[in-house]
Amino acid sequence: LRLIAAPGSRPVINTTFNLSVQNVTATTASGVLVIGVANPNLNLAFLGLPFNCVLLASLDILLSFPASTPTTTVPVPVPNSTALTGRALNTQAVMVDPPLAGLPLSLTNGLRLLFGL
Repeated sequence: LRLIAAPGSRPVINTTFNLSVQNVTATTASGVLVIGVANPNLNLAFLGLPFNCVLLASLDILLSFPASTPTTTVPVPVPNSTALTGRALNTQAVMVDPPLAGLPLSLTNGLRLLFGL
């Protein structure tokens, strides 16, 4: 799975910023976009996930979304608050894929978003 900014989309105050989750499988049911101030860099192998599953965004804001294949677009509303200007937040998508063994989750790469006007 790969998380990228949708082409032409930027995290600008008072707009909707679009992220794309690529390489989504047909068995993926849904996802959660994790948005956080910190990057905990927490390996989730202790939960039974593969060793390379690392949480890269703190769990400050969680936005659920339906999955579609092969690419899922996730709209992220950016509030009309100039206090966000110049601030950075970390994001990562967690996808729910029931056929996976153990805990049926897979994680994308993380993205650091810098907000502007």
